[in-house]
Parts: sequence; structure tokens; C-alpha cells
Amino acid sequence: MNVKMLLGILKNNILSVLCAVVAIAAIIGLWPASNYKTQLQSKVKASEQMVASMQGLLTKPRSQPVVELEATSSAPLDRFPSAPVIEAGNKAKAKMATESKQIASEAVRINKHNPLVAGVLPEPKQAARIIDFRTAYLRMFERDLPNKLRASRPPTPKELDDAAKELWDKKYKDQVYKQPNGSSNEQDLRTQWTTEVQTTLPDQLRLQKAESYQMYMEPDALVPNPGITPMSQPTADQIFSAQMTLWVTEDVVNAIAKLNAGSKNVESSPVKHLVKLEVPPTLVTAGQPAAGGEGGTAAPVAVSATGRVSNSMYDVLTFHLVVNVESDDVEPFLLELTRDRFVTVTEMEVTPIDAAEQKAAGFIYGNKPIVQLNLQCEDLLLRQWTKPLMPDIVKKILQVDAPAPVAPPAEGGEAPQP
Repeated sequence: MNVKMLLGILKNNILSVLCAVVAIAAIIGLWPASNYKTQLQSKVKASEQMVASMQGLLTKPRSQPVVELEATSSAPLDRFPSAPVIEAGNKAKAKMATESKQIASEAVRINKHNPLVAGVLPEPKQAARIIDFRTAYLRMFERDLPNKLRASRPPTPKELDDAAKELWDKKYKDQVYKQPNGSSNEQDLRTQWTTEVQTTLPDQLRLQKAESYQMYMEPDALVPNPGITPMSQPTADQIFSAQMTLWVTEDVVNAIAKLNAGSKNVESSPVKHLVKLEVPPTLVTAGQPAAGGEGGTAAPVAVSATGRVSNSMYDVLTFHLVVNVESDDVEPFLLELTRDRFVTVTEMEVTPIDAAEQKAAGFIYGNKPIVQLNLQCEDLLLRQWTKPLMPDIVKKILQVDAPAPVAPPAEGGEAPQP
């Protein structure tokens, strides 16, 4: 085919040739346009997501940090957390942290007690310290704590006998004489003396006791730890257990003594009579019973009414208290018992007391209504100060410093790695 023939064909079919050229050009031009459209759609979608994210940041509900101890929820933040707002929030949180540490430090100061004998805890440094502790501990229950309460009891039979003999010697003995005929007035004097001893002397002694002391206390009102006896050689855990129960006993005794501090006698005292104060040598824990020596850190008891159990922050000790108080002073007594002490009353039974019946038994309370409080309570001792005093055996029993248990693996999964 020569050139003239080719030109003739193109000339005769020019429209078809033009259409073919346009079609080919369109195909070539649309291929990159389709790819560009896909890229453009992806960019648009990403921009939409960015806008939604920014909008979410702008409209997201935000709360202020909780910086009040009494607050139960956080207040909403009514502005965007700009740099000044964030800085103010951080300052508030730092202030809260500082105040929390101050509160914790004050709690320890209030709660802390001193060991009865230095050098006996956590382990006795010398054998003599064990004897010193035993002696001081028993003396606390026999003399020091009753003296702090300025407490006594009605005259005992021995005290009545001694007073009767003293009455004879001082009032009647020198009046005895014999007549020249051998008769004597001693029998008459003995009759007078016996009448006075039986009728007026007991009331005089009872009134003297009521006027000389602030309150009454039963002979067995304070119960020492069974592991500490006059002939015992207590072990370290028995000493620690006895010390803990003594700290709780001192909390109660100090509360009573403070409430009665302004009174001159039993009649003017809010607390009239300490009937019983028992502090079992057991801790309220959530663990399993652990072996301990007699009077030592004994088996845990059931969870208390408050639900508190001994933990890494504190130990829980329960106690039983029975006291006779003026009915108008029940609330002041309960307030004083818990003021500056980590004591909680979990159960309380109030029973009216017959003052006339008590007077016949030798207890002179006065003329105001009296009630008996039968209380179940618990006291907390913070471990921040008790832990350094704990013997190793006690730490083992209470699992102090034990590693935290590893969480069990999820079903079908593996245990989490530390």
C-alpha cells in the first residue's frame, strides 16, 4: 500500500479516525484520574476522622480533681484544660497529697503508744528485760491502773475487822476499869462497841471510801494476759501480745480517768464503777488460724461488726467493757472513749441500775439515775509504729511483709508475668 492510497483511506474515513483517536486519548487520560480519585477519597476520610477527633477533644466531659476529703464525686470542668488549668489542677493534687501525708502523720502520733519496758521488743536484748517486763506488767494491773483511776471498792471484811479493832483501842479500851470488889464495866463497853461495829461503822467506812476515791472497781475488772504470771518466762510473742492488750486497756483507762478528772468523789464522777474490761489476746483477721503460744498471738477471730480486719495498715483488737455511769453522762462517756483514739463501739446494751440495791451492797453512787453500759468495742493499732516492735514469729503469723499473691491465670490463658 502506497502513501496515496493510505491518505485516500484516511480522507474517506476521517470521522472514524477522529473518534478512535479521542477514545484512545480518553482511556489513557482516565487511568491516572481513577487512581487520583481513590487517593483523594482516602485523604478526605482521614480529614473527617481528624475533625471528629478534635471535636471529641473539645466536647469531651472533664472533671476537676477531687481535693476535698468529704467529697464523694468530682465536679465538672466547665472549660478546656489549657496549660494554666492543668497547672492549677496539679497544684491542687499536690496540696491534697501533702495534706494527706500530714493527716497520716497526725494519725500515727495520736495512735502511737510506748512499750512498757525499753529493750524488750521486738526481741529481749537481755534476759533481765523479760523479768522487768513481767514485773512492770503485773504491777500495772495490780496497782498503777487502779491508781490512775483513783478507784477502790467497798470495805472488805478484813478492813471492817481492822477498823473495829482500831475503834476499840481508840474509843473504848481506855474506859475499862475494875471496881475494888472486882466487878468491871468491860462487858457493858463490849456491848456498846459491838452495837457500833454492827450498825454505824460499816456505813462510816463505806462513806469514807466514796468520799476518798473517784470510782469503784471490781477486783477482777482488769484482766491481764494469761501468758504473764508471777513465775512465767514469757516468750517474745507473749510479751508482744501482752503489750498490745495493755495498750488497748490503757486507752480505756485513760478515757475514764480524763472524764472523771474534775470530780472529787464517787458521787461527783460521771463514771461510777468499772465492772469489767476484757481484751482478748487475739487479732481480728481474714486469714486462717495460726498457732501461737499460750497468751501469745492467738488464732484470728471472726470479722467484727464493722467489717474491719487486720491488714498492712493496722491491726484490729476487740474488747468488752462494762461500766456504771450517770445516765446524763452516757453520751459524754462514749465521746471521750472514742476521742483521739481509734476506738469504735460496735454493740451497746443499756440497763438501769437500782441505786438503793447497790448502796446496800456497799456502793454509794449518789442520788442521780445510774445505768450500766455493756459495750463491745474494737481498737485499731497502726502498723507504721507497731511493725518495728513485732517479733519475727509474730510477723510470720500475721504474714507481715509477705509478697502479694499472684493473680490466677484467666481460663485458657497464661498467668500474668511480674
